[in-house]
Amino acid sequence: MPTRRILGVLIAVAVSAALTGSVEAAPPPPRVAVIVGPAGDLTGLYRSIGADAAREARRWTSDVVTVMTPDATWPAVKRALRGASVVVYLGHGNGFPSPYRDSLYPPTQDGLGLNPVAGGGDTSHQYFGEAFLAREVRLAPGAVVLLHHLCYASGNSEPGLPEGSLDVARQRVDNYAAGWLAAGAGAVLADTFGAPGPYLKALFGTDQTIDRIWRDAPTFHDHVLAFPSARTTGYDATMDPSRVTSGFNRSLVTQPGLTAADMRGGAGRVATLPVRPVGPVGAAVGSLASLGVAFRAPTLSPASTGLRGLVAGSRATLSLPIAMPTGVMLPSNLQLGVRWDPVAVDPVLEAPPPADPGPVAAPTATPSPAARGRPIPSPSPSIAPTSTQPPPIEPVAAEVLGSVVTTARAKLANGRLRVSVTLPAAPGRYRLVTTVHGADGIAFDAATQVLVPALTVRVSRPVSAAYGVDPTLRLPAGATVTLPVRVANDGSQTWAHRATVPDEPIDPFVVRAHPTARLVGRWIPLFVAPGLDGLPDVGSPIDAAPGAEVTVDLGLTAPTVAGDYLLVLDVDSPLHGSLAAGGVPFGQVRVSVVAAVASPSPSPSPGATVEPHATRAGP
Repeated sequence: MPTRRILGVLIAVAVSAALTGSVEAAPPPPRVAVIVGPAGDLTGLYRSIGADAAREARRWTSDVVTVMTPDATWPAVKRALRGASVVVYLGHGNGFPSPYRDSLYPPTQDGLGLNPVAGGGDTSHQYFGEAFLAREVRLAPGAVVLLHHLCYASGNSEPGLPEGSLDVARQRVDNYAAGWLAAGAGAVLADTFGAPGPYLKALFGTDQTIDRIWRDAPTFHDHVLAFPSARTTGYDATMDPSRVTSGFNRSLVTQPGLTAADMRGGAGRVATLPVRPVGPVGAAVGSLASLGVAFRAPTLSPASTGLRGLVAGSRATLSLPIAMPTGVMLPSNLQLGVRWDPVAVDPVLEAPPPADPGPVAAPTATPSPAARGRPIPSPSPSIAPTSTQPPPIEPVAAEVLGSVVTTARAKLANGRLRVSVTLPAAPGRYRLVTTVHGADGIAFDAATQVLVPALTVRVSRPVSAAYGVDPTLRLPAGATVTLPVRVANDGSQTWAHRATVPDEPIDPFVVRAHPTARLVGRWIPLFVAPGLDGLPDVGSPIDAAPGAEVTVDLGLTAPTVAGDYLLVLDVDSPLHGSLAAGGVPFGQVRVSVVAAVASPSPSPSPGATVEPHATRAGP
């Protein structure tokens, strides 16, 4: 029977293969994981480089996984990394040593900068450091990690920051490789300027050692500096700066003798190397929205006792009200993330150079005391010469204020999640975006995050004032009025008090006229007309300690010419001069002055007060 003959042939072939071993299963292809994190203005370039790397990898293997911003979240990246033989990463880097911390912080340093929530854009990023790599990632044995266009990974710094010493660069190289090696990698290669393509060709097309491939790359400078890894025993670290002891843009930390063939031979397996304990992993909950949890608008208050204002660089307490349905339990150890998006950062005001005193006599033996008071502008300021060198091309993405999401463990008390945060160092207005994360630092889904309203926050200077006043006023020409103004000292320093005025005050004129601080109103006409120059200022003594608030009845006499005016409010201090001149936003009232209408009734007696249409101070 034909069917029986065919069946007999198949059985014979199977038995022969089992006896001789001549039929073998095809080895699994090596996995290449290409990861592109959010990098602001450089995201498009990084995404293009990542796409080129993926195309080159597909020439050699069928298992190529790409995870790119805005969907490069930690859960997605972790899935892509499992069992990967080659990793290509482009994005932000956060290493150590750095200006931001005094000691290594594994949760955020020496790892990847990724999207906190999928679809969140190409700027906002959260760091997942070496602790996440060592705890949650298992690469294939002998895997090679390629880090391109990163800060810190090759020993470099950030754009605009000092490069650092050779010893600092060595530590950065060693630290940045440690988490990847703990996840099972055999080599970590960092190249700030180079593209991944040449490395991929050599890894799949040769059997060379990884060290040889690194030295044969187009970006090799032949300034090799080698040292044993202090973080990972048995591994060798090598640097190739663009100059002999500076320009730290290339590095390699590798297992001695590791070859490209070793990397390919580990395909299909997952590293089982022992790793250091880095803490427990909490159970993940994907969404709080699905549990029926609701949030109200968060609040922000100074952490320092007695401080009313949110002073730049100080600590504050962020409270997020939360409501839960009956019977619902929150996951334990929730974290809150914060991101400060600048809306209008106050400009940095620098004192102009002093006037050139001209030729002077020989100096006396006793030096003159340092000048006090407001600086005098130079009548002929010098002009800085134009640089003859063009600015350098930065291959790495600099951190931008408002792009980094930082998390902290929250305390739940009285229906509120509370964390301590550091306010931005520069005063101004910011949009504070609060995100909710699990105990492992992973953000909950987008449906959870949209439940949390954003805040607009005014961050004050140490010497500051805030004003509450009706924004508009309508007055008869020449009328005498009383304008109530609420003024708060929302900084951390006193304006002035008679007992605090120094022997050499900042502004002698102010002290002579008014030893205490004064609320000053200055008229600014919003039209051109003769006779409007020199409108007199108005003022009233004021004193408010930091955190205090007072209401001042400011006596005004309306201009005699009808039209629209701006009444600008400022605090003039003998200790600090004009707060507005120092960069503090002033208060303002738009005043419409109308022609006085003759009335048949008797005119008010001298000294009578005419109340404006609205006299209530603002909130």
